[in-house]
Amino acid sequence: MDDGSIKSKECRGRFLNTQSYSEKEVKSLQKILKEKFSLDSSLKKDGNGMQIYIPSNSAKILRQLIDKYVIQSMRYKLPN
Repeated sequence: MDDGSIKSKECRGRFLNTQSYSEKEVKSLQKILKEKFSLDSSLKKDGNGMQIYIPSNSAKILRQLIDKYVIQSMRYKLPN
């Protein structure tokens, strides 16, 4: 539950830290997020690999999908 981050308080987009996966695996995950959950995303290269960026419009959908599974100590990761 701790391998992601918010882009900024103003933007509200989310990063999924997928740097330890291959580019092929990250692109596959991105495709699944779109097809199964209607989540828009883009890929961002960083020094260690690739991150999936979920823009604020899809971050709202993401929160609705995972909210009931997030333990109390990690709720700060999903601000309204």
